[in-house]
Amino acid sequence: MCEAFPGFESKWMALNDIIPLDNVKDEDLDMGFDASSLTSKDVKMVQKTIDMLFKLFLPLRGKTHGSSRLTAGDQNDFDLFTAFVLRRRKIKVSRWLHGSLGGHLSEVGTQLEQRHVDPFITYMSRCQ
Repeated sequence: MCEAFPGFESKWMALNDIIPLDNVKDEDLDMGFDASSLTSKDVKMVQKTIDMLFKLFLPLRGKTHGSSRLTAGDQNDFDLFTAFVLRRRKIKVSRWLHGSLGGHLSEVGTQLEQRHVDPFITYMSRCQ
């Protein structure tokens, strides 16, 4: 992950000291919608999914949703956590896509990735 996204390396390494990121399993994270068909109508679904990720994240920090005092550091760490989880999912989807299409369709795979996978990161990122 750090090789693919070197700008996050030091931040993810620091976060990994607090929350073992490899212990967070992708199969436990249901994004709740089909990212390839997002429209403006899906904003509420995206908000629900971000809230679900936040509720998953807080116990990893030893906090309880609704009763723990949250700090700016918690918010920053959540943004890093989300960036990690989403980019890891993107890499897995991209590998699957390119593996399924084979080398002879790599341009098609790249186009599909740009059209459906890349926007997923944008839709799921909190405004900072």
